[in-house]
Amino acid sequence: MAPIIGAVGGGDATGARQTTVDTSTMTERYVEPPINDAADVLNTIQDGQLLVFPAGTFRWEETAVVTANNWGIRCNPRTKFEVPAGLGDDSNGLLLRTIVNNDVADNFLLENLWFQSPGRAAPGMRLGVETNAHVDRLHYDLDGPQSQGPQENALSVLVTEPSGTLRIDNFRQYNNGDIGGYAGGESRIGIFAGQRNQGTIHLRNPVLQGFPNNACYVSRQPGR
Repeated sequence: MAPIIGAVGGGDATGARQTTVDTSTMTERYVEPPINDAADVLNTIQDGQLLVFPAGTFRWEETAVVTANNWGIRCNPRTKFEVPAGLGDDSNGLLLRTIVNNDVADNFLLENLWFQSPGRAAPGMRLGVETNAHVDRLHYDLDGPQSQGPQENALSVLVTEPSGTLRIDNFRQYNNGDIGGYAGGESRIGIFAGQRNQGTIHLRNPVLQGFPNNACYVSRQPGR
């Protein structure tokens, strides 16, 4: 079996941010408050759009489904998304899906997504990509559940093309859950790569702690 995933340390001493996705070809679309649910805005993303969120706190309670190409979400460093307490604990807690059956998003950027909650919660994302995507600074700033029931994985990832790459930089969660709440293998995992992965998943500078399951779990699969 080929190497399955890399988690490497280090960083750019200059502090410069580099992305594998060329956003210069995208049209910036600015979000104007008030909005009822961030998922409602995300569900309207079209090919070639870069959704820009200003500083502030926004509710995110439903599942956004985006299978567009050449798109992105860029948030101000002071943007916060609040999810309901209990989301993802023995219930559907997906915030974003970029793969639905054979429909898969491609060439997308997720930057500065920061989630919080008034209580314990287990929000998650299922990110599928064909050839190229970049996630930079995804933070779950909340405590995970302490129940014995199934919980949503923080991040489930899949690259459909053998030549494709999903790069994940600075992914962070101090889950602080019940370390004994394994729930028969159905409790929360930090990042999960399943058997369908064909391409490369590059995990850089992750900080994942306090999960009742694995912080990082990779199934036997043909990718790297």
